[in-house]
Amino acid sequence: MIFSKPPRTDAVTPLADRLLAREHTTWWSLLLPYWVSEEAVFALACLVAKIALSYAGIYFQVWRNSWTGRFYDAIGARQVDAFGGLFGTLLMALAISSTTLIVDLYLGQVLVARWRAWLTQRLVGAWTRDGAFYRIERDRRVENPDQRLSEDVSQLIQQTVTIFFALVSVPVSAVSFSVVLYRLSGNAHFTAGGMAVTIPAYMVIAAFVYSGGTLLLTHLSGRKMIPLNAEIQHREADFRFGLMQIREHAEQIAFMRGGDREAVRVMDSFEAVRRNMWEVIRITRRINIVTFAFGDMTTLVPTLLILPAYLARKIALGGMMQLSSAFGSVTSTLSYFPQAYQSFALWRAIVNRLRLLNDEIRHREQGSSAASRIALVRSEGNEVGTPGVTLTTSSGAVISQASGVTFKAGERWLVRGPSGSGKSTLFRALAGLWPYGSGTVNLPPHAGAGKVEFLPQRSYVPTGTLKAALCYPDDESRFDDAACEAALRDAGLADFTTRLHESQRWSSVLSGGEGQRVAIARAMLREADFLFLDEATSGLDEATERRVYRALLERLPHAAIISISHHASLAEQHDHFLDLSSHVAADGPSTPARSQPVGSTV
Repeated sequence: MIFSKPPRTDAVTPLADRLLAREHTTWWSLLLPYWVSEEAVFALACLVAKIALSYAGIYFQVWRNSWTGRFYDAIGARQVDAFGGLFGTLLMALAISSTTLIVDLYLGQVLVARWRAWLTQRLVGAWTRDGAFYRIERDRRVENPDQRLSEDVSQLIQQTVTIFFALVSVPVSAVSFSVVLYRLSGNAHFTAGGMAVTIPAYMVIAAFVYSGGTLLLTHLSGRKMIPLNAEIQHREADFRFGLMQIREHAEQIAFMRGGDREAVRVMDSFEAVRRNMWEVIRITRRINIVTFAFGDMTTLVPTLLILPAYLARKIALGGMMQLSSAFGSVTSTLSYFPQAYQSFALWRAIVNRLRLLNDEIRHREQGSSAASRIALVRSEGNEVGTPGVTLTTSSGAVISQASGVTFKAGERWLVRGPSGSGKSTLFRALAGLWPYGSGTVNLPPHAGAGKVEFLPQRSYVPTGTLKAALCYPDDESRFDDAACEAALRDAGLADFTTRLHESQRWSSVLSGGEGQRVAIARAMLREADFLFLDEATSGLDEATERRVYRALLERLPHAAIISISHHASLAEQHDHFLDLSSHVAADGPSTPARSQPVGSTV
């Protein structure tokens, strides 16, 4: 069936992508792209079908109102013979109505599932493209992007579908029952002060005034729900993050007997959640007082309005029940707005969170001037370096400077300096991941993941098979098992050669040193031309570190290997040294880093 067909992911509609890539995201630029994408035919067919089914449901309710009048008239006239036909007709109508309702709900679920899958794929793709995910984390401009991409997208689609079809059906239902109500009630005629007064469509006016008053009071009592919902999402995410940290660092916390302290820390985070919960309860209580108080009067108001005409024998019992039912249908339809006030508030909060995330995803590195960003230049020579670069924080504070630094194939460099001297920041700048500062970084032509490799102190080992982790980010089919086993042995992980196809959460299974050696084995497999190691062997003992480095040099004899390390024993593995030991004063720039020849000391 077309409705169970999975969404296509191979085609890209330019218009849809352009809408999502707007410089400033609006609510409609988040929601409209799906409806002009490759999914548009299905989405529009589903939309039309659901609207038709919704209107069919409204027609059934109007028919049911008419049936109610005939039924009570039959009761009032004691027409027992009419009961069989009335009940038979009702059972047939109920069967048809139930079927349409089931199909309507099914179409809604399928639409939500496919729309969410489409939007999630686009947002996640943009988030992981061009280092946007790193830039967002580096600059701390948006909190909890993972939650926004999972829970917020899901809630946005669900709430949008619910609200949209309510807005489509509510006016039609309100008009339909207003017509019925007017036909049954007509105008009100009475005398006031000797003057004849006529109120046209008095029952319809009463229904709208009644519902409008409910909505106004609901808005006045619950208008703070929109900013509060945004705060709730933020605080809940912080609380979950605290719990996640305990899971990730469970062993160290247990060693340090830090369980009680973690409980205090997490509960401190939960305190903000608790305060928000009570604020929601307080506002919801006010809203419920309004909606329930007015709701309890829904049956009383039409009865009081109709009773004079009934007592004057102008309408029969069936007409009275039909009028009461029609009045209740109008007010019930219009009461959707006060009842859904919290849903509107939640929808607005979700839109704002996703809008901010999408703006940051689409954000490009921009500065006040060309001098405020480090320029990346693809040079013809096979080298990485900088003729001169000043590294700063995002606020402009100088971290360090380097000049005349060039790393060429086959060279072995050791970068030294005290903590805070800018060693890791220099590596990030050479990777094109640190834009703050000025100067130029030269990279080889077409430098990519297979050309230049960066190994941090804690390398990423993804969940899955060990072979997939070794081959990351390439598919595991790129390297055969023999090559992977050889890399593991050279990295000192011979015991893991039999576990290549074992699927695990390896970041939890491997020790810190084992994780570092998996990353080194990965670099051996990928045969990088330039390999930057930022404390990448800090978890190894001196003997193991020496063996791993020797294996690395043997496997990659033509690669430039540049290391950051505080281990003095690594000096014998390198023949060039870069000194970043100068201190950066708060009121002035640092002394440029110095490149030193073979055998020199730092």
